[in-house]
Amino acid sequence: MPDLAVMLNVRGRLCLVVGGGKVALRRVRSLVSCGAMVTVVAQCIHPELVALSEQHGGRSDTPPLTQGESEFSLRSNQGEGVAVYGTNVFDGLCVHRPSPSLATEGSATLSQGERGCSEVPRVELNNTSPTESTHTGQANPIKLLTRAYQSGDMEHAWLVVIATDDAKVNQQVHEDARRSGVLINRSDEPAMGDVQLAAHARQGPITVSVHTDGISAAAAARIRDELMRELDPAWAVLLEVVRPYRESIQLKYESAEARTEKFTGIDRGAGHDVVAESWDRGLAKLLRVIAAR
Repeated sequence: MPDLAVMLNVRGRLCLVVGGGKVALRRVRSLVSCGAMVTVVAQCIHPELVALSEQHGGRSDTPPLTQGESEFSLRSNQGEGVAVYGTNVFDGLCVHRPSPSLATEGSATLSQGERGCSEVPRVELNNTSPTESTHTGQANPIKLLTRAYQSGDMEHAWLVVIATDDAKVNQQVHEDARRSGVLINRSDEPAMGDVQLAAHARQGPITVSVHTDGISAAAAARIRDELMRELDPAWAVLLEVVRPYRESIQLKYESAEARTEKFTGIDRGAGHDVVAESWDRGLAKLLRVIAAR
């Protein structure tokens, strides 16, 4: 029986990661990029995890490393134009009024024909990158504890990631989490946990997520990358253009049928005609649909 695919809101929630290796590093990156507060407990912590904590400007009980260029460095256009920037997958999209400016290497631009509409509003889709803290007033969302796990570490945790290579420790953490009602993610035996993390990538408001029922994480990552290469960046721009109008329609129309009719019209306007045809023709059609609401 398949698992239920869900989006988990971890913003501002305390997530405990037990283990300090490469698996823990990947989990911490994902959690912090989504706004979680993370405590890592391990007797040995991967140097990149220490560096990640230091990048957030906070302190840990692990000596800081000398940092060079981070692999999380963002790339973007200078000036106007369209830029897709990030790591090996799309992390965000920044779109300004169309102009003939060229993108830097590693970014993507709309073709010349798609730059013809002067009515395109400025739209910024800058997702929080893994190098930025999403917690206002919080110096560091990552707390590192270089010691063995203790049952008291589970206090106040909302989610625990079990990522050690010690079966006995993993089982103890699992049992403590069950008693405390804490959600569990296990790297050694994923099916025993409550939460499994899919290979995912974001482009503006769009999340592409791939899971293979635990058969192959490498295959899931490859499929994700293939899907992201096929995803037209215009979709993210158009969805951000539509977003405020959907919210206003939600408030304006009390009838569910009326809201559905308006939403359907907007969705069609932001569909094939916009992405597959020229930018200016498609966007003009979308704006006409919105204006008629």
